[in-house]
Amino acid sequence: MLTFYGLHVLGGWSELRTLCGSDMFNLWKPLTPVGVASTWSPVIEKNAAGDLVKQAWYFNGAYPWLGMVICAPVIGLWYWCTDQYIVQRVLGAPNEQVARRGSIFAAVLKLFPVYLFIIPGLICFALAKSGKVPGLESVYDPATGKATAISQAAFPMLVKYLLPVGLRGIVVAGLLSALMGSLAGVFNACSTLFTVDIYQKFRPSQASTRSFARAGSRQSLWSWSLWRGFRW
Repeated sequence: MLTFYGLHVLGGWSELRTLCGSDMFNLWKPLTPVGVASTWSPVIEKNAAGDLVKQAWYFNGAYPWLGMVICAPVIGLWYWCTDQYIVQRVLGAPNEQVARRGSIFAAVLKLFPVYLFIIPGLICFALAKSGKVPGLESVYDPATGKATAISQAAFPMLVKYLLPVGLRGIVVAGLLSALMGSLAGVFNACSTLFTVDIYQKFRPSQASTRSFARAGSRQSLWSWSLWRGFRW
């Protein structure tokens, strides 16, 4: 909703590409910026004028292509194949066919975060650069032509300054629902790990469904209390 409404206010996809430039749509960045020598040694060298002349590619904060190739598959395999938060949903399926369909459906849904997080950030930058939405001017720095540090809050700023009151409430309600669903999944994963890996092994004499449910509920309460304590 935020993406489509932002594109409508901005003037369409072509206007977004014009204001942001082609570099923002290119995920395959060079190892080092243009004109800067690349090296494996952990160095950052500058000339007398303060310009960068030599840099280790892993010091490049613009996400070089090698880092994307190495890191993205590793993080993806860990999250989707080993994280208890995800795997428990497959293990809870009634049969293998349902588990496969659920995994494929979840993979399809995972394509949408590009339009939920990345594209709204580009829209916020373009709107701030064009000045079409009051309140977003602080996101763009005319002196450097780049986004400021405030751009890290692009999503809540778009919700606050771009959306009308009715749509704003729908988006906030969706975010709260997603937050509650994520917290429920995390607490459920912690409860499962504690019940199966710890409680069942150390208290085999009380291995009943009712005792498992009671132990899992108590562990969820402990997890919530610890989480609240760390938040404070």
